[in-house]
Amino acid sequence: MVLLQPKGVAEPKFTAGEKRLAKLQEQSDKLKQQLQMDCIPVSDASRDLINYCNNTKDAMLPSVWGREMETLWLEHQAAGCQCQIM
Repeated sequence: MVLLQPKGVAEPKFTAGEKRLAKLQEQSDKLKQQLQMDCIPVSDASRDLINYCNNTKDAMLPSVWGREMETLWLEHQAAGCQCQIM
């Protein structure tokens, strides 16, 4: 918790114990916020990730899906150096 002081007013002096207490209270508040966050078990998250990867085709890896697919962003040149431009 940070308190703003008006200009010209001396900043109050805190003892080491008061500074330590303020730091612990700030850390406690952060931990309370983390407890309120929604969470799922790692096994569920990894299963969802595996399902997504198995069911979503990646145009950058066409060989994984059995045959090469034409990608929309590649231009194939009929003559010349046969370079592919992304």
